[in-house]
Amino acid sequence: MFTKLNPPRHDSKSAGPQPEMGSRSAAVQDIAVLLPGYPLGERNPLAGDRLIVPDRIPITPTRRLVVLVPDGEFDEKALAKRIWELASRSDVNVLYLSLSPGPNDLARTRRRLTDLASMTNYGHVKASIKVKVGRNWAQAVAEILAAGDLLVCMAKHRVTYRVLGRKTLGELLLSSFAAPVYLLAGSFTGASRERQKLVKEVLAWLLFFSVIAAFAGIQIWIDQEYREPLSTILLCISVIFELSLVLGVNKWMG
Repeated sequence: MFTKLNPPRHDSKSAGPQPEMGSRSAAVQDIAVLLPGYPLGERNPLAGDRLIVPDRIPITPTRRLVVLVPDGEFDEKALAKRIWELASRSDVNVLYLSLSPGPNDLARTRRRLTDLASMTNYGHVKASIKVKVGRNWAQAVAEILAAGDLLVCMAKHRVTYRVLGRKTLGELLLSSFAAPVYLLAGSFTGASRERQKLVKEVLAWLLFFSVIAAFAGIQIWIDQEYREPLSTILLCISVIFELSLVLGVNKWMG
């Protein structure tokens, strides 16, 4: 249903079958229509990126790049530079779209997109931002998608799929919309802040129960090995250390 489009390779020794050459020529034509300024030469600085388009809808010139920004860690300056290069070559505007896990994260997410937009606003390129509260990328895109939009996301951006599953955002977009998708290569995306928080909570609870279990064993040993009043003194000291460690774990968790 979908055709992957990569910048053409110039190889005089290639002797592939004619149908393959025909499809490659069609890919070049589609890229030229979709992004008129896209570099197709051998020294293409965007050669690592991939462009995927539905094969059952007409390809029309892009009016706007809709860049889906993940919540994870990545090089913001590198992303803004890549988007500006892509937008400036084809004379299109940019919309940065991101999801905020909850209302408490809204301000932080908005600041991040504002920084990206300010770094992209240069020359004739105009960038704006949009933040949606929630975790559903398909729903967020559906609310803003317009004719002439080119969806742009990181090739390594992975999202939750059907509760426990995981898939790339590009795959999700392809299965949800009849719209072209541009996959950025090389922009590393780490775990989202929500996922980092979940991992931290799990580790904190493991440490908490480990401390409780360890000191329970120590206190049983003290009770069996020592008599009053020494056992009472040692038990009090162990409880003080135990509470200190529990409070330390709680502080780290918060």
